[in-house]
Amino acid sequence: MHPLIEPGAIVCIDSHQRELESINRSLVAFKDNEGECVIRRLSLEKNYLLGIPENIKDYTPLVISANKENRVLGKVVWYQSAKS
Repeated sequence: MHPLIEPGAIVCIDSHQRELESINRSLVAFKDNEGECVIRRLSLEKNYLLGIPENIKDYTPLVISANKENRVLGKVVWYQSAKS
C-alpha cells in the first residue's frame, strides 16, 4: 500500500491515464461530491465507481455513479510529502 497522502503534499497526476479499466485498483485523483480533489484507490463495480481511501478508518469510501466517470481526474504517479 502507498503511504498516506497528507494535507500539503505535492501530488503529480497523469490526466492522460483516465481509462478506467487500465487504472482499476490504482491510486487515482477524484473530484468528490463537493468538487474537491481527493486521492483514493479506484475499484470498478457494476453500476458505480468506488474510491477506497488508504486510511479507511479516518475517511469514508467515495461512491460515484458509473455515468459520472468524468470525475476521475487521472492516475497518481508521484507525490512528495508535506514534511519533506
